[in-house]
Amino acid sequence: MAGGAKKKKVARGSKNNKKKKDAARDAVSELTDDVLADILSRVPIKSLCRCKSVCRRWRDLISHPEHRKKLPQTLAGFFYESYDRTRFPISARHFINVSGAGTEEWVVVPDSGWSSKATFYKVRIVRLGFDPGVSSHFHVFEFIPDDVWYMNDQEEYVDGRIEVVAIYSSKAGVWSFNEDHEWGGQFAMPMDSKSVFLNGVLHLVTYYGMVYAIDVKGNVLRAIPIPRPDYDECNVGGVYVSQGHLYFAGEFFSDESGAYELSVWVLEDYNSEKWSLKHNVNPLHMFGEHYYSMFGNKFSIISIHPEHGTIFMVCGTHKRLMSYEMGRVRLRSISRLGSHSSTPYIPYVPLFSGSLADEH
Repeated sequence: MAGGAKKKKVARGSKNNKKKKDAARDAVSELTDDVLADILSRVPIKSLCRCKSVCRRWRDLISHPEHRKKLPQTLAGFFYESYDRTRFPISARHFINVSGAGTEEWVVVPDSGWSSKATFYKVRIVRLGFDPGVSSHFHVFEFIPDDVWYMNDQEEYVDGRIEVVAIYSSKAGVWSFNEDHEWGGQFAMPMDSKSVFLNGVLHLVTYYGMVYAIDVKGNVLRAIPIPRPDYDECNVGGVYVSQGHLYFAGEFFSDESGAYELSVWVLEDYNSEKWSLKHNVNPLHMFGEHYYSMFGNKFSIISIHPEHGTIFMVCGTHKRLMSYEMGRVRLRSISRLGSHSSTPYIPYVPLFSGSLADEH
């Protein structure tokens, strides 16, 4: 009898567990595709790949091109260079991982004919237009200054302004040149000027306090004044994209505090071209006494996380990579890059959407 009672208890427990599983399965099955897709879009990429094997419905939702566009953009790390005359080679390229995510696909871009010219005057400013959340196709922008464009014309006055934009389309596989001199020579830009690709348009900071918006055909669509009233040619600031908005940020001198401060503005209404101050903090409050004694006012913004308000900075003489969360006012040390590391520090956002297609 005791043995029979024990068997009956196990059977009852199994039945209850089965009922719970059936109830949970029914609750999920009642969710609409839009709701379920929204839930899945919040799941980390590695877990999302495993979710494809749950059932055919989940696999189809995750693999759908429109749903793959909603995936969060994970900042995987930064590419950068270092120079050290005591080693060979003197110049070296590096990658610092900040999230553990990444892909290993590389694409070779053909020569445009300008960047490889064996002269002192050659193209030195190149930018990438790429939105992994929208498409795997990309554009490369080569900004050809007037000293290169007119290098054989001794009578033409040159001052480093951009004369022509050469654009490579990965979809077409060819370079095109915008030789529309109605806009040629409108602006000059620092070699290390930050740029971002938002809604199919390249945005970059130029000299004279402007953010230029250039489409993939080389047309200037907008020239947006920067939010700072006092323009500093030695510190033009940078543009970034976070949560679908255009940000302008930099480390600027404050007359009130007598020190450099980190200031961040956001363009919440793109068409209005009016910036709103998002965050402002002095280095002592941001770093705390410990790190401030090491870095002082010596810090440089290199990126803002595409999905949340985390700023990445290179700080101090030894170029320590730090992250600063604006909302939580929280600082974190990531890695010491070394005093020989140098700009540009290029953020890397991997294209995960391709790995979620049906063939994967």
